[in-house]
Amino acid sequence: MNRGLMFMLLGSFLSFGQSQTGLEVKVDTTELKIGELLNLTLELTIDSLAEVEFPANPRFAPFEVIEESLLDTIKAQSHYTFVKKYGLIQFDSGNYIIPQQAVFVNGFIQVSDSIPIRVNTVVVDTLQQPMFDIKPFVEMSRNYDRLIRIILYVLLGLFVLAGMIHTYVFNKQQKKLQELGLSPFEKALKDLKKLETQQLASQKDYKEFYTQLVDILRHYLDNETDIDALESTSRELLDKLNQYQKDKKLPLDSQWMDSLERALNNADMVKFARMQLNPQMAQSDKELVQTTVIDVREALPEPTEEELKETQAFQITLAKKKKKQQLIYGLSSFFGLLVIGLVISMLVYGYYPVRDTLLGYPTKRMMQSDWIQSEYGWPSVQLTTPQVLIRQETAKQEESFFELGVVGDRFYSSLYHGPFDPEIATDQDSIAQPNGELFIEKVSDQIQELGGRNIFIDGNQISLPKGDQALSIEGRFDFGGDAPTQTNRYDFTVILILFEQRQINLKMIYPSDDRYASEIKNRILESFEIQNQAEP
Repeated sequence: MNRGLMFMLLGSFLSFGQSQTGLEVKVDTTELKIGELLNLTLELTIDSLAEVEFPANPRFAPFEVIEESLLDTIKAQSHYTFVKKYGLIQFDSGNYIIPQQAVFVNGFIQVSDSIPIRVNTVVVDTLQQPMFDIKPFVEMSRNYDRLIRIILYVLLGLFVLAGMIHTYVFNKQQKKLQELGLSPFEKALKDLKKLETQQLASQKDYKEFYTQLVDILRHYLDNETDIDALESTSRELLDKLNQYQKDKKLPLDSQWMDSLERALNNADMVKFARMQLNPQMAQSDKELVQTTVIDVREALPEPTEEELKETQAFQITLAKKKKKQQLIYGLSSFFGLLVIGLVISMLVYGYYPVRDTLLGYPTKRMMQSDWIQSEYGWPSVQLTTPQVLIRQETAKQEESFFELGVVGDRFYSSLYHGPFDPEIATDQDSIAQPNGELFIEKVSDQIQELGGRNIFIDGNQISLPKGDQALSIEGRFDFGGDAPTQTNRYDFTVILILFEQRQINLKMIYPSDDRYASEIKNRILESFEIQNQAEP
C-alpha cells in the first residue's frame, strides 16, 4: 500500500488532539473574489531534526495549485520549523473547505485542520459603469518590404550578370563577323601580327608559336589556291608548292622555297622533337612566312569581275547582319539599363513609391500635384487641398457646404459651416465644449446614411496645428455592395470646432489600404486655420 493511499485511509480518523501535532496551516484570508490568489502556508514544528516528507502531489480540491515554493527549514534554539507555501485559485463562487493536509515525520502522519473559505462573485454595476460594443477585428496589412528588397537585390544581380554575358556574346559575334569580312590575305596578316606579342620562354611557348604559324600559312594557301594544305604534312605541302612552281602557277624562285623549307623543318623539330630555338630564329621564321603570304598574294592572278561581285555582295550581306546585331544589342542594352535603373530606384526610394509614380496612382498624383490654398465660409476657414472644394446647395441660407469628390473615391473631403447645434455642446456659451458621446452618435448616423456598415468609431480631443481646439472622430467602416468581394474598408476622420455660435465640420474619407491618403489627410489638417475676422 503506497503512502498516498495510507494518507487517504488514516487522515480521516487520526487525531493528534491527545498531543501537540506540530503541523499548522495558515491562509492570508478566508474570503476572496473569483480568480483572486489565495496564499496557503504549511508549518511543521518538531523538537529534533527528523526525516520529514511533504506529499509530492498535495490535494487542495476544489482549489487549483498554481504556485508552490521549495521546502524551507528554520532552526530555533529548541526546535526546527519546516515551511511549505502554496498559491491556490478558484474560479467559481461559493463556500468551500480546504481539506486536511498530512506530512510524514519519521514514517508517521501528522494532520492539519481543515479551513473554510468563501469565494465571492465580482459585482458589476451595469447602470453606472459605461458599456461599449465589442470592437470588430482590425485587419493588419502584411509588410512585404523586406521580401521585396530581397527580390529586387536578386533581380539587380541577375540583370547585371545577364548584361555582362550579353556584352561578351555580342563582342564575340562582332569579332566573328569582322573576321568573316576579311579576305584570306588580310586575315593571315592580322593573325601574324598577333604572334609578335607572344612571349617565348619555354619549349611549350615555342611549340604553340610554331603551331599557330604553320596553321596561318596552311589556311591561307588552302583559301587562296587549290592546294589541299590543311590535309598535308610539311613535306607534302613543300612538294605541292614545288609542283606549282614547275607548272608556273606560282612564279616563286628556288631561294624562297629553300627558306620556306627551313622554316617548316624548324616547326616540325619544335613540335615533334621538342627542340627549343631562340626568339631571334622564331621571329625570322615568322617574317619568312609573312613574306611568303605576300609573295603568293602578288603572284596570284587578279580576281575576275564575277568574283568581285560575289565578294561585294558578301560584304553587303555581312554589313547588314552586323548592323542588325548592333541594333539588337543597342535596344537590349537600353532596356537592360532602364530595368537596372528602375530596380536601383526602387531600392533607394522604395518599391511602392516608384511603382505608383510610374503607374500614376491616384492619391500619389494628388500628393505630387500643385495644391491650392483657399478660404471657405464664415468664419473663414483656410485650407490647402489638392483641388478646390466645390460649394454645394444647402437647405438653409445660414449653412454652407463644400465637397471634394464623392464617397467611394480614393479621397473624399467635405467642409460644413452651420449654426451652433446645442445638442453636441455642454452649454450655450460661445466657448462651448463639444459633447463627444452625442457627436459620435451623429457621426455614426451620418456614416450609415452614406451607406456605411460595421462602423467603428473612436473620439478624442485634439489641438490643430494652428492652436484651435477641436474634437477629432476617427474610425472605419465597410462600404460597397452586399457581397464580400464588392465591399471595401474605409477610414474616416471628422473634425468638429465650435466657434462664435457656429460649428465647423471637416470630414475626410478614404480607403483603408491606400498608401498616401493618410498623408493627404495630415497635410490638409496641418493647413487648417480659422481666420478670426468680422462677419461680412
